[in-house]
Amino acid sequence: MAPPAAFAALSVGARVPQGDIGQLSWNKPGLAQVPEFGSGATLSGLSSGAFLRDGASAALAASAAAVVALAAIGRQRRQRLGRASAMLPRKAVITKVEELGWAEVDLKAEGIREQLEKALRRGGMSGKALVAGKKYPTRKEVMDKIPEDCFKKDTFKSMMYAASSVGQCALCAFLAWKFIPLTAAAWPLWTMYAVVQGTLATGMWVIAHECGHDAFCDQKWLQTAVGYVLHSIMLAPYQSWQRSHAIHHAKTNHLTQGETHVPKVGSKPRIWEKASKALGARTPVAIVRTAVRLLLGWPAYIFFGASGGPAYGRTSHVWPWKPFNQGEKELFPGKFKNKVLQADVGIIATLAALFFWGKALGWASVIAMYVGP
Repeated sequence: MAPPAAFAALSVGARVPQGDIGQLSWNKPGLAQVPEFGSGATLSGLSSGAFLRDGASAALAASAAAVVALAAIGRQRRQRLGRASAMLPRKAVITKVEELGWAEVDLKAEGIREQLEKALRRGGMSGKALVAGKKYPTRKEVMDKIPEDCFKKDTFKSMMYAASSVGQCALCAFLAWKFIPLTAAAWPLWTMYAVVQGTLATGMWVIAHECGHDAFCDQKWLQTAVGYVLHSIMLAPYQSWQRSHAIHHAKTNHLTQGETHVPKVGSKPRIWEKASKALGARTPVAIVRTAVRLLLGWPAYIFFGASGGPAYGRTSHVWPWKPFNQGEKELFPGKFKNKVLQADVGIIATLAALFFWGKALGWASVIAMYVGP
């Protein structure tokens, strides 16, 4: 990259008589040196007036020199990487499903072979990630590699983080209530508030999320209390989400045992794939899908078990019995059914508070200050 001196000289009014960038000397590829300005080159002070006269050309020359230098450096880097990759041993690329070592009975399951063939065509990791019978580190092996201090919980610090997140949300709500009028003309301001408050509320969600992961503090009662209150305020049932989320992490992306966001199995097109094909374009469908997922995805998952896999089916987080408990396994077996009901109490309390708020101060304030964020 060009030495700072070269750019410093150009930036204070150095003149190249012919205005030719080619006069910049390069003694090595990609290494710019101080320009050879020739007999007519001068460095003027800021007060001499030359800077004002030649500032535009100097800035242009400096920018061009920087672009040329960066391009040369990038070219050299690509050449080095190319030489290094050429020296590496070539990995065998798996192109056929039969080379993966899957049992024939598994390959005969609906859609499995098609999914594997599609993944191999994409070429990720040369197919090595799909090989059957691979040995992965056990949970204990992974945990043993994590430094001991990572498992230490600081109750005071955790509570300060929780207080900070709640305080920021409360302050934002107070300022909005105090200074933004509840009128239709003020909708741009309320939109801005929703974005800011929603972002701040993410902090509260993270705190509540860590409580669900047993990472907040060693005092179980305090951890449960904080997680329960914060989850309930955001209409997320704490105990039932804690249970389903633990299974989700234990079986993430598992084709048959995953709890939610289970990868598609089979070649049958889904409704949005049909829509994309009918329209001949994916972008409009992707925009609609994103909006629907962000606006309706969470309530649909919590109340109706949307995006559940074959193992647990469409299981509601607020009612652990039929007609929602449709999976091969129970997501909330035994004592967990009572925990779901305990979580429901917090949700009902929050909904009741929102109802009385709307009755007392108007539903416009509830929509603007709570529903928006």
